[in-house]
Amino acid sequence: MGQHTPGPWYATTLTHDGETYSHVQSASINEDNYVARVDVMDEQGEANAALIAAAPALLEALRSCLDLLEANESD
Repeated sequence: MGQHTPGPWYATTLTHDGETYSHVQSASINEDNYVARVDVMDEQGEANAALIAAAPALLEALRSCLDLLEANESD
């Protein structure tokens, strides 16, 4: 499986150069280091940013489920 920016990730709303958008950033927070930018600024755009920000936690949960399934198969 490929590498990714380690979590946690955070979804925030930022205004930059007169534009407001949702910004997903990693734990190393700075303006130049972001994971994703969601340009649609409405309820759906904010929800999409929150879902993207949850990706590292969702991946960890999936890996835990797979570990449990594999452990049960070997019993």
